[in-house]
Amino acid sequence: MDISDFKITVVGLGLIGGSLAMALRDLKPNRLWAIDKDEQTIRAAENSGIIDKFKGDINSPLEESDLIIIALYPEDTVKFILNNMQSFKRGSLITDTCGLKSGIIQKLSNFLRKDLEFIGGHPMAGKESSGFSSADKAIFYNANYILTPTENTNRDALKHLEAMILALGCKKPILLSPEEHDRLIAYTSHLPHLAAVSLINCFSTEKDLAGLVGGSYRDATRVADINSNLWLELLKLNKKNVTIALDSFIESLSQMRNSIANDDDAKLMNYFEQARRRRKGIG
Repeated sequence: MDISDFKITVVGLGLIGGSLAMALRDLKPNRLWAIDKDEQTIRAAENSGIIDKFKGDINSPLEESDLIIIALYPEDTVKFILNNMQSFKRGSLITDTCGLKSGIIQKLSNFLRKDLEFIGGHPMAGKESSGFSSADKAIFYNANYILTPTENTNRDALKHLEAMILALGCKKPILLSPEEHDRLIAYTSHLPHLAAVSLINCFSTEKDLAGLVGGSYRDATRVADINSNLWLELLKLNKKNVTIALDSFIESLSQMRNSIANDDDAKLMNYFEQARRRRKGIG
């Protein structure tokens, strides 16, 4: 994709924002700037050539940017857009990277300027570590990327964003409604994190784990090394969908528990075979 005429600002140079900035640099936009509360992070990104230097007020890049990518927590994303509403360039496209969508889009509909376009985005990429020091453009290679357009979304803007995401190395973006995104993400992201936390915490002491940990346990609990503040916010904002997913998971565990207790080998084998078939289906 040719974005040589684009001026882009990334807001938040953590793991995702920093990785996006690195990947975007390879696409050679006209200008690539960033906004971050940590000035040292901005300087590090400038000195390494990842972003361009911008002289002037910290938020001034917004006035010149055609595309703004906000890589903040959900509530901080809404606050940033609200607090900078008069700074955005007329006709600019704003997208985010949050793990939730419907709440953000609903709040933005109350105050977003008519000349601005917002399209929710969610790159399914990451690492156990966080922060700009862990940023790596390779996390987007062959990664899923979800976009959540609404009935009011400008189709040309959507096509531009889809093309850019493909240029980053991601798979073809998946288009979902904001509500469907939040419902499905409760199963594919929120529930696995909670399951990993439970697997770690169900032992009475950490000493019980010593010498007993193999590859399957490490894989299943990888995401238990959790960003507590972020995940508390995500789970509270998606409470209804998460509790439904948890109820389904608890019911599934309960059925297997009863099958084991009652020596119902046939039913247990059916659970195993169903899971094996479904797992193969997702690759």
